[in-house]
Amino acid sequence: MADRIALLLHMHQPEYRDPESGRPTMPWVRLHASRGYTDVAALALETGATPTINVVPSLLLQLEAYREGGTDRWEELSRRPAEELFPEEVAFLRRYFVTGNPTMRAGSPRYLELAARAATPTEPLTEPLIGPLTEPLTEPQDLRDLQVWSNLAWMGVIGRRDPLVQELRARDRDFSHEELIALMDLQRRMVGEVLDLWSRLPSLSCSPLCHPILPLLVDFRHARRCLPQLPRDLGPASTFRWPQDALRQLVEGREVCQRLLGRAPQGLWPSEGSVSPEVLDLARQAGFSWVASDEGVLHRSERDRESRVDGPWVQAGDESGLRLVFRDHTLSDRVGFVYQRWDGEAAAADLLAGARERWGWGPGAVPVILDGENPWEAFPDAGEAFMGALFRSGRVCSVDQLVQQPAIGRVRRLHTGSWIDADFRIWAGDPQDRAAWGLLAQLRQAWKEAGCPEDAWRHLANAESSDWTWWFGPEHHSEVADLFDALFRAHLAAGWRALGGPVPEALARPVQSLAGDSLVLKQRGRGRPRLDGALHPADWARAASIPPPTQGSMSRGRSWLHGGAIVGDGHHLSLRLDLDPEAGAPTLEREGQPPIALVPTEHADPTEAFVRREGGLLLVRFPYPGGETRFALVSAEGERHPPQGWFQLVTSGLEG
Repeated sequence: MADRIALLLHMHQPEYRDPESGRPTMPWVRLHASRGYTDVAALALETGATPTINVVPSLLLQLEAYREGGTDRWEELSRRPAEELFPEEVAFLRRYFVTGNPTMRAGSPRYLELAARAATPTEPLTEPLIGPLTEPLTEPQDLRDLQVWSNLAWMGVIGRRDPLVQELRARDRDFSHEELIALMDLQRRMVGEVLDLWSRLPSLSCSPLCHPILPLLVDFRHARRCLPQLPRDLGPASTFRWPQDALRQLVEGREVCQRLLGRAPQGLWPSEGSVSPEVLDLARQAGFSWVASDEGVLHRSERDRESRVDGPWVQAGDESGLRLVFRDHTLSDRVGFVYQRWDGEAAAADLLAGARERWGWGPGAVPVILDGENPWEAFPDAGEAFMGALFRSGRVCSVDQLVQQPAIGRVRRLHTGSWIDADFRIWAGDPQDRAAWGLLAQLRQAWKEAGCPEDAWRHLANAESSDWTWWFGPEHHSEVADLFDALFRAHLAAGWRALGGPVPEALARPVQSLAGDSLVLKQRGRGRPRLDGALHPADWARAASIPPPTQGSMSRGRSWLHGGAIVGDGHHLSLRLDLDPEAGAPTLEREGQPPIALVPTEHADPTEAFVRREGGLLLVRFPYPGGETRFALVSAEGERHPPQGWFQLVTSGLEG
C-alpha cells in the first residue's frame, strides 16, 4: 500500500577544517553529533525501523578527525575556566555561543537571559565589546553558564537520557567547572561513537565526496537549461566544464564510505537533489544502482505517464537497471518545516495519512527525503515523540526497499535541476554566485595545466562544495555567512599554494565584493529601532549587518569602525555604526549631514536625518520610502567603507 514512507534523512556538513591549520572553523559537526546524528540512528535501531541514512563523505572525514582527538575553538573555549578567559574570548562567547534554533533555548529561563545579555553588535573577534549594554555578560558564573548551555542545549533524545544532562537541565544555572568538563566529556564520547552507530544501520546511501552541484561541475552552462533568464555572458564561470571532477567526487565518496562505514552505498542522493542526464551516466559509471531527486524535476521531465512518486522510475533506453526516485515535496517539507509545532504522535499520523491521501493505495511507498539533522533543533523534545511514533508504526521502509518494486514509469528526457524549484537559482542565479564559480574555474584550469597534482585535489574538491554559493546572493542569511565566504576563499588559496603559484589578489576580498561594485546586505525583516543612545539589540534583530573594514585606509592600524547594522521599515532607514572612540575616530558628520552617501539620492534626503552619537554608537535615521538602494559610509576625511565600492541593501520581499 502507498501509505508506507520510504524515508531518507540526509546527514550533511561541508568541510569546516581550515586547510592550513586543519582545525574546524565552525562547530556544527560536533554539536549535531550530540543531537540528530546520534538520535536518528539510535532510535531507528531501537525500534527496528529501516530509514535510509544518507551521508556526505566530507562529514564522515570530519567525524573521523574528531574521533581521533581533533577539536575546534568552540570546544576549547567551552572547556576553559571562565575566570581565565581573555576579553577577546569573552567577545567570542557572546557572539557565537548562542547558537541553534530559538526552540533550543525556550525551555531554559537562564539560557534566555544569557542570550539576551550576550546580544552584541557585529564586532571583530579580536576586539572587546563596544557600545553600552545593560548588565554586560562578564561575570565568571554568567560566562560558565553560557559555556554549559551552549552545549547542553544541543543534547538531543539520547543525550537527555544521561543523568548528568538531566541534572544540569533541571537546575538550569550556577554550574561548576567540573560539571562543565563532565558535560564536554560526554559530548566527546557521543561524537566518537557516531561512525560506529551509522555502520550498524541496514540502509545507507551517500552524496558526492564534498557535496558539489554535479550538473554544474559537468558544465556550468547547463544551468541555462533550467534558468533561461541567465545573462548571455556568464563570465569566467562559463569555462567551468569538468565532468571528470564530478565522476571523481562520486567514486571517492563511495570509497570513503567503504573505509569508514564498512560498505559502499548503492544509492545516491546527489547534492541538493541536483541531476541531469549527464549525471545519471556518471552515477552508473561510479557503481550506483539508484539516484534520488525531487518531484519538481520529474514534473519538468519528458516521461511516458503521469508524474507519480510512489515507486521507482527508469530511464528510457537504459539497460543498466539504474532506478530513479523522486521525493514527495509536500510531505518532505512538512517534516522539515511544519511538524515541529505539532504534537509528535499527531504529526506522525498526519504524515502517514498524507501519503494515502496524495497517492492512494498501491504496492509502493512514498519517498520522504529531507535534511536529517537540522529539523530536530526546532522540535521542543528534539523530535523524540515524532520519530518514535513514526519509527514504531511499522510503515517506514528504506529507499533500498522501494527500488526493488517494479518501475512505475519511464523518463524519456530527465530535466536538469535541483530540489529547490527544480533549478539552480540558489547556486548560479546571482552575480555573486557566478563570481565564485569564476574563481573556482581559474583554479581548476591552473590545476590542469600543472598536471593535476594530488596534493591540490582535496582543496579543489572542497572548494567545489555547494555550501559556499548557498550563502552568496540575496536568498539566504546567516550570522556566520562571512565565515563561509572566508572558508571558501581559504580552500581556493590553499589550492593555489599547493600548485606553487601566487594566490590571486581577488581571494583577499569577500566574494560578495567581487560581483560588480556592491557589497550585498540582506535585511531579514522590517524594523524601526529606538535611537535613544542605548543599544537595544532586539531592535536590530531584523537588520542587515554591516561588516567591519577588511582593507583600505579605514583598516590602517586600529579601525574606528567595528561594523554596524541598517534596517528599513518602508518609510525610514535606520543606521547604527559601532565605533571605537579610542582609535582616533574622525568626525563623521559633514556640515551637519550624516556619514552616508546614497544612490539613487532622490530616494532619501540626508539633510532631514536624525543623528545621535553616544559613546561607541552612532545612530542615524532618515526618510526613505523603501526599495533597493546602494549606499556608502563616508567620513569627514573622505574615507569610504567599503573602499572598493558600495553597499547594496536588499529589502524586497520582506514581510512587515
